[in-house]
Amino acid sequence: IALIFGNETYSFKTLNEKANQVAHLLIEKSVKNNDIVAVSLERSFDMMVYIYGIIKAGAAYLPLDTNHPDERIRFIANDANFKILFINHDNLNIALLENVECIDTRKINIQFIEHSKNLPEITTSPENLAYIIYTSGSTGEPKGVKCHHRGICNRLNWMNRDYPITKKDTLLQKTPITFDVSLWELFWPLQVGAK
Repeated sequence: IALIFGNETYSFKTLNEKANQVAHLLIEKSVKNNDIVAVSLERSFDMMVYIYGIIKAGAAYLPLDTNHPDERIRFIANDANFKILFINHDNLNIALLENVECIDTRKINIQFIEHSKNLPEITTSPENLAYIIYTSGSTGEPKGVKCHHRGICNRLNWMNRDYPITKKDTLLQKTPITFDVSLWELFWPLQVGAK
């Protein structure tokens, strides 16, 4: 078991195949390395599947809080210039997002039947973008902090060396995905076979 949400579970195989399907969907939409794909997703299996799928497509994910004010969403959309947003709630005013394809993940599961479950043939390097986190803007305008795969790998390898976990462990994903602390909660357990 990779994920537990409520009374449901996803195996590592299911998570991997669904994330591969998301990656193929994005590749079909011409997403490539270092492109930015936004996610505004309530906690769910979708949150994990789409973040992993974005990474597997070679793109960087940009988390947007599900309750951010319109002004902040508009600013981030213009600043980051993302073209695709995955969403699974009705809190966001998508009319603010000109030239952005908003994909409601609650309505597209049937489309995945046509997308390959195989790992896409994408090559990424340690210098490629993995995610972008926007600062609060408390000292002015929010700033997008670009984080690369090298940094993720360094952080996760350090954590597992100094605080080892195993496939017997279960970790809680509690931090909002708009905070960089969420990174290790999203990726660390699954890289070692934990839940």
